[in-house]
Amino acid sequence: MQMKKSALVLLLENDKAERFFTKKSNLGILLEFIRTFKLKACLVRAENVTLLELPDLSKRISENNPQNDVQYSIVKQVYPPTDTPQIVTAMVKSIPTMESALLKEADQDVSKKELRQEIREYIENMFNNYEVVAIGKIQIKYPTIKKSTIYNNLHFVRKKLEFQGAKIRKVSVGMYQIEKPKDDLEL
Repeated sequence: MQMKKSALVLLLENDKAERFFTKKSNLGILLEFIRTFKLKACLVRAENVTLLELPDLSKRISENNPQNDVQYSIVKQVYPPTDTPQIVTAMVKSIPTMESALLKEADQDVSKKELRQEIREYIENMFNNYEVVAIGKIQIKYPTIKKSTIYNNLHFVRKKLEFQGAKIRKVSVGMYQIEKPKDDLEL
């Protein structure tokens, strides 16, 4: 036990208005205990108070031996929290609603899918026109797209065309071209 003339301390009060005082640094350790036993916890400015250490505090609470003769003034109620509805309303207004966040995310997903489809169509058209499909050429057309994304889309289109029976050859690093069928060859 520690005697303090005037200090900022932690007050624990049960439903019978029995009060117990301890160091405010014990709040973290006692929080689950406070919730379980539905105690009121406040930071208070107390005069001539004896602060209970944790073993003494538990003993006094179990023996119903409170410290009701201490003069104090409440600085802040810690538990249960006492937020006013106005503060809560202001906090809720500042947080975007879940529905609007989901809609925004869905819009981004749609635009990503549209862009991916556009890139794949561009690559497929280049192959179908027997052009050399080059990563650098695609990057010039879509400068905001990462190189890895371009490679992934190119790979997808190549596999799709190869599955359909086209033969694609590698011209150089990052450059591919579809082989013309024999009947399309010019003499």
